[in-house]
Amino acid sequence: KSRFIIPFIVLLLLPSCGFAQGMGRGVELTLTSPKLILVEPGKIVTASYLVTNRTDRTVELDENLDLPMQPEGWQPAIAYKRSISLAAGEQKVQLVTFIVPRKYPSGTYNVTYSMISRNTVEIAAIESFSIVVKPVVKLDAVIGSKPELALAGEAYDVRMRLINNGNSAVSMKM
Repeated sequence: KSRFIIPFIVLLLLPSCGFAQGMGRGVELTLTSPKLILVEPGKIVTASYLVTNRTDRTVELDENLDLPMQPEGWQPAIAYKRSISLAAGEQKVQLVTFIVPRKYPSGTYNVTYSMISRNTVEIAAIESFSIVVKPVVKLDAVIGSKPELALAGEAYDVRMRLINNGNSAVSMKM
């Protein structure tokens, strides 16, 4: 009995495999940028998608961009609640641009972009890519106190503060 049930379940799930790769019901969303993008914190990231209307009618699509939201959020360059209109069989390239915060922790993060029809939820497409935020160590020295005049051969005290303006922890020995 189970010999027949398992292949039947696999056959039912097989059509949904295409939806998980950016292909929606009538709309196809294809990432044309690399699937993995390396970036330093504080930099701008741009990715592009090809949106294709595979239906036989014009569709109105609303876009949505989901960015990581941890201690401080990533900043999209524009509001991603725009809508586009695609005629039957038409294709359009959509750009997504956002800024990774300066002190964002290093690591790998997912960014998801989706297109959903205004008229029917049956037409939808979703695609994601990964951002690897590189670890950055950037130390700045700030002089706290120093003598007004220093003569050669004399000892004097200088107080300094080190400030880590990077996104990675640093061990210091003095």
